Amino acid sequence: MNKCFQNILYFDRLNSSSDYIIDLYKKHNFLDVLTVYVDEQVKGRGRIGKLWFSNKQSLSFSFSIALHNKQKVFDLTMLVSFALCDFLRTQNIPALVKYPNDIIVNNKKIAGVLTEIISIKKRRYAILGVGFNLNNNLFPDSIPDAVSLYALTQKKFSKKEFFHSFIVKLDSLILKLSKQKIYVKEHYISFLLGWRHFVPCLYKKRRVYLQILNLTSEGFLSVSVKSKSHVTTVNSQDVKFLLC
Repeated sequence: MNKCFQNILYFDRLNSSSDYIIDLYKKHNFLDVLTVYVDEQVKGRGRIGKLWFSNKQSLSFSFSIALHNKQKVFDLTMLVSFALCDFLRTQNIPALVKYPNDIIVNNKKIAGVLTEIISIKKRRYAILGVGFNLNNNLFPDSIPDAVSLYALTQKKFSKKEFFHSFIVKLDSLILKLSKQKIYVKEHYISFLLGWRHFVPCLYKKRRVYLQILNLTSEGFLSVSVKSKSHVTTVNSQDVKFLLC
């Protein structure tokens, strides 16, 4: 098993599992890789400084991977997003990826991935945080587009059993990424909301319909704009896929 999943720290409560790992690297001369599981995360973070709601019913963990020079960071975001969707489909849940890193079911968010890069003593690490709505029954009014696995199945799950099953899945895909990079990319694309069909988006702050045609090696999307009948390349700053 990948070394980061052999070295797991468990906490009852933290502000953020990703922040804990980052502080280890920046403040305590830590140079190894590890995974941090937290039973209750009180200040979970999402992309672009947004908060990610989580509580004791949520599954929250982060792990670190040492990056080699040629490794593309988006490959890891793809890998974890694909793993979440594929794992949910083993539970007969038709999950999709809302580009670049939100996992949705029936146009509601069930999970998210946050990827951060740090450099310490000429070494680079990717810190990947996973937030998953597992046994949640209620969500704040401020996030009406959230859903949990419990809400979808009416079954309660053991968080630690679910966590350990999922990291076994992740471990196998990390190995596959090192040998068959195209496998992860092809499956990630196939799970994307808007793959080969038009869906509503905000594109440069305008509401349009886009369909995804391809994905570049840097993680940018090749898309077709319905109203303009042309193909263009966009990144996650240019486009926001809408849940409706």
